[in-house]
Amino acid sequence: MSTLSKIWKIVLSYKWGLLLYTALFGGLAIAMTFLVGDTAIEFEPLTNVPVAIFDRDNTEMTNAFTAFLTAEHNVLELEDSYDTWLDAINFNELVLIIEIPAGFTADFTAGNQLVQIEYIANFTSTNSFLLRGQVENYFNILATYLVGGFGINEASILTAETLVNGADVQIITVDGNDFPAAYLYFRFLPLAIVMVVTVAMGGVFIAISKQDVVRRLEAAPISYRRRTAERILSCLLFSLIGWAAFMGVAFVLFGEQILYTENLLRMINTLPLVFLGIALAFVVTQFTQKREMLMTIVFPLIFVLATPAGIMFDMNMMGEQVLAVARFTPLYWFSRVNEMLFTESLVDWNLFWQALAIQIVFAAAILAVGMVFSKEKRAKRA
Repeated sequence: MSTLSKIWKIVLSYKWGLLLYTALFGGLAIAMTFLVGDTAIEFEPLTNVPVAIFDRDNTEMTNAFTAFLTAEHNVLELEDSYDTWLDAINFNELVLIIEIPAGFTADFTAGNQLVQIEYIANFTSTNSFLLRGQVENYFNILATYLVGGFGINEASILTAETLVNGADVQIITVDGNDFPAAYLYFRFLPLAIVMVVTVAMGGVFIAISKQDVVRRLEAAPISYRRRTAERILSCLLFSLIGWAAFMGVAFVLFGEQILYTENLLRMINTLPLVFLGIALAFVVTQFTQKREMLMTIVFPLIFVLATPAGIMFDMNMMGEQVLAVARFTPLYWFSRVNEMLFTESLVDWNLFWQALAIQIVFAAAILAVGMVFSKEKRAKRA
């Protein structure tokens, strides 16, 4: 394909700069992965974790759960204030805050999942993820005993005994890598993927918009429709090569763990970032035709998108108003899925496919905006 070969030459013309960006932002993702979290200790039982519990339901079942956590962990008294909660998390006084809403017991025993336990977690600590997993495991086991015909009191006792004697939640390290590290790698990965794809495709869009290149492409003995299709396929091909490189790094870092279902779904969750990068590149290049200006524009733009989306800062550190705005950014939905895949015992398939669709729709909308600007520029030149 003539268009493909032209774009290939354009990409190769600034291969060293592209490799530099890939190493820089890929290195940033890897560094954040292993520097942010706590160091895991092999086979260390999860006990004595500082945690706070706020039981709004106050039933026999929730009281038994509170008693179990109190026996296993360091349950601290804390003022019932959202600002106080955030201060305790931000200053590492607590690893996790658990809030049991009113109506939880009735909903749980009815076999529904409409009323959910809410958490505020310290994501800089691997114990926050493991403790939340322990909570989810507690109620999964409890549900099994309740279905088996045991009363709430007996089922609560058996659940506690099962967790303490037969199924302790543990930190297990495999070849120096663990699931918190995988979570953190995929959490910071959007910065690398979107940045590299946007800069790479931005350079391509700038090059092919120059008059001499346009004339050469238009002189090729192919139809306009085929030329357009080749441009789209070429951009996707080179962007997916960059995506595959980052997935290869994940395989090197985590080995066979990357083939676990949760991590495969995380990989799928990163695919819309490729489309987002292409769309952003197309929009940005409508305002600048200088390759050296790309980084100046793209770098702050992507960090503005990432900051309220749970990538640079944890979502629980932000107020409801900030999160309400963040829902209108594609990276927010990426973060929602990444967190769900790590902290929930079951995959919420509705959220997964919904978030994927929303990210793609965002990319399509951004691309449409770029096409409007492009059409206006062509009309002015005409």
